[in-house]
Amino acid sequence: MSKETKKKTNSKTAKNTSKAKEVATKKKEKKLVVEEDFDDEEEIVLEEEYDDESEEVVEEKKETKKKKEDKKESKKEKEDKKEKSDEKKVGFFKSVIEEMKKVTWPSKGHLVKYSITTIILIVFFMLFFLGIELIFAWLKDVIVL
Repeated sequence: MSKETKKKTNSKTAKNTSKAKEVATKKKEKKLVVEEDFDDEEEIVLEEEYDDESEEVVEEKKETKKKKEDKKESKKEKEDKKEKSDEKKVGFFKSVIEEMKKVTWPSKGHLVKYSITTIILIVFFMLFFLGIELIFAWLKDVIVL
């Protein structure tokens, strides 16, 4: 054979093999097994069914993609809320510190004076209520007898 005929046959076989590969990949993509005894109409019906299925697959992929995006957005929203709550906490503690700086604390002398006064008042009211209780207990004994 001459070089030209070899080139032509090689190019024809290359074209045929590439077409065969394309057909095979299309069949795999369509997930159809087309037999030789099918009519053209049946093939068209099968292809239309596949197109419907492929649309459903595309819709499912879009839905899953939307779900993933929604999850990402919800994660971002949660992070934003967490950051805002952290900022609120920090702001709260800053304001507490500022208010505590404004407080006038008592001196040691005032602290001792107020503590002694409080203890004396507690003892006084304790004795007062003890006396009232003893008087009512004595009256109960006198009246019942």
